[in-house]
Amino acid sequence: MKTLILCRHAKSSWKYATEDCYRPLNQRGLMQAPEMASHSQQAPDMVLCSPAVRAWSTAVCYFQAQRWDYQCLRMEPRLIEASRDNLVAILRELSDDITRLYLFGHNPGFNDLIDWLCPGKGKPVNLVTSGRVEISLALGHWRLLAPDVGVIQDWRVPHKSTDK
Repeated sequence: MKTLILCRHAKSSWKYATEDCYRPLNQRGLMQAPEMASHSQQAPDMVLCSPAVRAWSTAVCYFQAQRWDYQCLRMEPRLIEASRDNLVAILRELSDDITRLYLFGHNPGFNDLIDWLCPGKGKPVNLVTSGRVEISLALGHWRLLAPDVGVIQDWRVPHKSTDK
């Protein structure tokens, strides 16, 4: 059995004229990321994180709130705006001793992966910014990742707030 936790980056700012991967979190993101991190449970075996500033900043909130060991953090450049197929390829490469994995990244890839792993019977999937979903995977080896092997155990979204 494997556990996959997908954490979409917190709300980012469009205030600055910068490349997409360098956009920082906005005020709402800076409030919601620590809030979501405080509700996390077990520590991960590994954390794979997009190197985009908004994803990395969100991951740091989890590490600080939960006092996770930074030794388990790996920056994964392929997570930047990864498609479902790219996400599946990354997951299938993982060592089988990793049983609890956090991914910090982006949509639409996360939404597509959730729908692939846990078909929603026509129900639309939208992991909002700062949202987190925990999925139990009925498999012993990451390389065997396939459609419809997941069960959603927890789906959390942040409290609503307004940007200032």
